[in-house]
Amino acid sequence: MKIRSLLSKIKHLIVDTFNAPQKPGPSSDPRALLEKQLRTADVISFDIFDTLLTRKVSSPEDLFDIIAEKFNLKNFRENRIKADSLAREEYKRDINIDDIYNILEKHYHLKNPAKIKKYEEDLEMALCTPRKDILKLYNKLLSDQKTVILVSDMYLKEKTITAMLKKCGYENYSKLYLSNNVNARKDTKTIWPIVKKDFPTQKILHLGDNDVSDVAMPKELGIDTFKIHSSKELAHNSTLQNCLITPEKSPADSIFWGTITNEYLFNSPFKDTPQIDNLTDLGYLFYGQILESFFSFLTTNTKQDDKLLFLAREGYYLQKLYRKYATYNSLTPSDNYYFLASRKATTFANFSSQKDLETFAKNNYYQGSIKNWFKQILDIDIDADGVNITLPNDYEKIKPQIAKELPNIIKKSKDAKKNYLSYIKATVKGLDSSTKIIDLGYSGTIQYELSKMTKKDLTGLYLASSNHIKSYSKNSRLLFLFDTRKNPDYIKIYEYSLILEFLLCAPYGQLIGFKKVRNRSVPIYNNESLSERKTATVKSILAGVDKYLKETANLKKLLPKYNISLTSIYDFYTHCIEDNIISHTIKDEFSFTDSFTTDEEKNVFKIINKY
Repeated sequence: MKIRSLLSKIKHLIVDTFNAPQKPGPSSDPRALLEKQLRTADVISFDIFDTLLTRKVSSPEDLFDIIAEKFNLKNFRENRIKADSLAREEYKRDINIDDIYNILEKHYHLKNPAKIKKYEEDLEMALCTPRKDILKLYNKLLSDQKTVILVSDMYLKEKTITAMLKKCGYENYSKLYLSNNVNARKDTKTIWPIVKKDFPTQKILHLGDNDVSDVAMPKELGIDTFKIHSSKELAHNSTLQNCLITPEKSPADSIFWGTITNEYLFNSPFKDTPQIDNLTDLGYLFYGQILESFFSFLTTNTKQDDKLLFLAREGYYLQKLYRKYATYNSLTPSDNYYFLASRKATTFANFSSQKDLETFAKNNYYQGSIKNWFKQILDIDIDADGVNITLPNDYEKIKPQIAKELPNIIKKSKDAKKNYLSYIKATVKGLDSSTKIIDLGYSGTIQYELSKMTKKDLTGLYLASSNHIKSYSKNSRLLFLFDTRKNPDYIKIYEYSLILEFLLCAPYGQLIGFKKVRNRSVPIYNNESLSERKTATVKSILAGVDKYLKETANLKKLLPKYNISLTSIYDFYTHCIEDNIISHTIKDEFSFTDSFTTDEEKNVFKIINKY
């Protein structure tokens, strides 16, 4: 019985030990484990692809789809993969890219093989990017006087490989063992005896991403190994997995997702979760792709002689970025203006009755004091300190005061309309059929009010729509990049639009209206302004957007049909917000004030419940 009791206690002790929470420590940290192994190694061997560097595509074979699209080649991906295997059988040795294209010409009747092969090599150069943490490690090993060698199974020739390595920052290695040079491979274990022969007494540690050829096989031959998880492997174990394996993924989508995962979110093998924790990266990844697509949408839906009115305040930076987009893509932009407008200014200029005011109050959210609402919306001072309202629910609380102040409101509105029309005439010589309203969206309120003010049917080009689109007449056109009438899911772009509005803001307050000064309509703004903190935040984000626009324009030169699908853009946009890919450090920077809807400073991510 004592033995049975003792065994029972031992059993419970073992179970409790295994079930106890494990404290993280150096032994479970991959970076610490690697550093421990590196200290005892004499020679550090690196795999190249997916270890030292990676490609900005979802899968390496997607390069073949890019080639197929560029040269309009049917079945090229399938034939290119088959040619690799067939070349090995026919030449009875490890092969290079010349051998593969000889087979493509001989067996698959590929025309212009030299031109297409050159394009494939150019793509490899254009789309390769370093794994930044591994590059830091690599350079530290060199500074520590470690012997560094590179070992790769690859069909690209040494000249191309060395150029790619140099572009990504990898130089000064002691030796490169390339399978098509030494006619031996990692995945057949034939290359490792060659390496060991060159370093017979040194302790070798090999780093690579493949479980078999980089880990198991060299271990069998007495070489220490350490697995470096590839970006692709990390991404496919994440919440982005379903986005990456979409069957209808185009070559442009592959580059889009490959850049996101391989160059940014999963570039480091040492990070547990993907995070955007840098403002410039946020500009590149989150804002860049959606704004680049919007500018492409604008150029598709406008003509050279159109007048593009970029509405304040979002239009302040939209216009500047549109001009950069045109320059980077060698386009002549349409005639474009930064056009002063706001819901407050355009709506106020159209108040002519109590019904207009009632309609406005019942269709626009506001939370704050009655006194502030009358001052901010109607430019009327009233005595109502300490009385707060939430509109539209509390309309009856303000109705008597509106009736009392109605003559004064209508007079002010009439003057505001006259001054606004004077501004329009002086700025763009009036609105006509060539006028295109440019804004983020969402219901077309400002376009509606401008049409009502000028009695003109206008066209608006917007990023996203809400579910309540206002059209002045059947001849008014409202075009949306993300149109909820075509795909109801796109409502999320609108629901999270405050994140876009935070960036696209002018460095001065909201337009209140215009006043006459020496026969000129001069704008009046409220007292809002960009703080030094927000100015610096916006500047950093815009630097990332600019980088994205420039790099994408260069990609379009290499791949003219570079059009990322709206599905990919929408998926990444929503994943960033809903899966907490944007770090809290970044989210804390997103505070703002908007006197049109509230008196208080708010945080964008808290408002949309995604903090």
